[in-house]
Amino acid sequence: MRRNSKGFTLVELIVVIIVIGVLAAIGTPTMTAMVARAKKSEAVTALGTIRTAERLYALEHSGNYAPVLYTEWATGGALNQYIGHGDLNGKYYNENAYSVVCILPNTFIARAKGGGSGGGAVNMDQDGSMTGN
Repeated sequence: MRRNSKGFTLVELIVVIIVIGVLAAIGTPTMTAMVARAKKSEAVTALGTIRTAERLYALEHSGNYAPVLYTEWATGGALNQYIGHGDLNGKYYNENAYSVVCILPNTFIARAKGGGSGGGAVNMDQDGSMTGN
């Protein structure tokens, strides 16, 4: 008498499900950390662009930096001769996420806020020092 042995047994299926569960439990936090790093990297790159534009602006305006609200990137703000419309748009941050605050005429903080779900704020000052997550 020969049995028809097509397919998988219940034990084999359970083992495969457990292995997939373990891999998912290990991979999810790693993937989340990689996405957070990618968000910060995109923000740092754009903030560096803003910092360069601010330094060029200051060279032409007696060492004074320009304050820029997030709405001015698309409407002809002070830095638009250095940063084109859409240049700050990325995968996680768009141009509305960036702003510049001048504390003194010769001191500024460029800020990227948001960055999709769970994105925090990243700040860069005129010296290139970074703060935020």
